[in-house]
Amino acid sequence: MTVTDEGLEVDASFKLSLQLGALTDEMREFNAWQRRARENTPTPFRQGNSTTIPTPTAPTAIGLGGPTPGFIWELRSITIGGLTFTTTAAGTAEVYSTALGGAQIAAVRDLTQIVDQATALPIVGGYSTGQIILQHPEKLQVVIVSGTAGQQYAAVAFWRQYPTIAYAARVQA
Repeated sequence: MTVTDEGLEVDASFKLSLQLGALTDEMREFNAWQRRARENTPTPFRQGNSTTIPTPTAPTAIGLGGPTPGFIWELRSITIGGLTFTTTAAGTAEVYSTALGGAQIAAVRDLTQIVDQATALPIVGGYSTGQIILQHPEKLQVVIVSGTAGQQYAAVAFWRQYPTIAYAARVQA
């Protein structure tokens, strides 16, 4: 600050510095808000796979993957049947949330790991929020039972992926 004959003169750099500091704080808050929004917003995606039934006497699995460490997958819907929706597909389907591989779960068919089943194909199943959740190392396996030998069967799932910490906070809210 300087005093002159005309009156008092103030250095404007101090005011500009305060304004820039306040703007920087607002930008930090906005960036933190964006980060929290990204962490709490699920990423939707589809995952599909198919298999050919080797013999009707052997249950056959179709693997639909599972989350990597640090993420949770929430199943929203699943479609199971022949390669097209109008394809006649004999047999039934069982849906498992399991850490076992496809051949293992098809052989064991563990009742404690089954999450859904279909007595006729094709089938479209929809699920409520939080109804079917997969955590690492779980995978979703669809087991076709009494399918037609030599026929291709397909399954496609629609998922929401959450960071594990964000899903835990969402459930507690």
